[in-house]
Amino acid sequence: MELKPIFKKIFSYKEYNISWWESPQFVFLVLGILIICTILISFFVGRNYLPFEYLFLIICFITIILFCLSYIVVNSFQNLAEANLMKTEFMNIVSHQLKSPLTNLKWLTEIALKEKDDGKNVGDYFEIIQQQNEKMLNLINNMLIAARFEQNRVIFNKEKLDLREITEKIIKKFRFKIEANNTKIKLNSPDHCKILGDYFYISQVIENLLENAISYSKGGGEVEVKIEKKDGRVRYSVKDNGVGIPKEDQNKIFQKFYRSRNVLKYQTQGLGLSLFTVKLIINKLGGKVGFKSKEGKGSTFWFELPLENNL
Repeated sequence: MELKPIFKKIFSYKEYNISWWESPQFVFLVLGILIICTILISFFVGRNYLPFEYLFLIICFITIILFCLSYIVVNSFQNLAEANLMKTEFMNIVSHQLKSPLTNLKWLTEIALKEKDDGKNVGDYFEIIQQQNEKMLNLINNMLIAARFEQNRVIFNKEKLDLREITEKIIKKFRFKIEANNTKIKLNSPDHCKILGDYFYISQVIENLLENAISYSKGGGEVEVKIEKKDGRVRYSVKDNGVGIPKEDQNKIFQKFYRSRNVLKYQTQGLGLSLFTVKLIINKLGGKVGFKSKEGKGSTFWFELPLENNL
């Protein structure tokens, strides 16, 4: 057996961006040595004063206590190291995701100002600028929502909301993105489908589901939004015929910062927070959220909430 791979794993501190002596593996190694030394010292000292049976029980007890303490300490170091790594990765992701739309805004503004001076119509440029601005706002909203939930600072303003009206407004807001992706939107809904909820949070849920469906749809794809009433509840579903989610990734899809591997080749923007915030909001409102998907065939994401007259 080669020792080099073992020591490389023990001192693999660089992946966490910390010093070698702060790595969980090194802490575990040091604590292991201390436990062995403590057991040996206890045995050699205690054998002169205690019967073997009592000495054996005492050493077993000390060993169990030390191992429990070691586990707690090493686990704490592991969590700190992973938090440090996540913070670094998060900053890199946010910087990248915000840099692209900001660069586009700068470029488009310069072109619009130049063409305006030449007397040309610049209306189309401002529509694109508005789209890029909405993209940044959506990213920031998802970050704020996740932070509020983690700090337990979420307050819902309960009001009557019509899901069809909200959806129509969001579809209109996404008009440029829908046209750019050559995507068709089909809305299948009763005339009125009201719930009690917070407009900001419910809008964010619908925006996240719709934006994901549009972004991951294939060229010329179709997104179907379906709103149904059943047994005193409303079921809201968004179906696309896009890239789908690999089976091995489906159990992680609602995790924070998680993005399925097969979407990276499509170069879609995102922090991996949209579905995470969707689940947080719907669960907080006493609803349910779920999905079904097949790679290469598309996905259907849905949530259920009580109807307004059943609350």
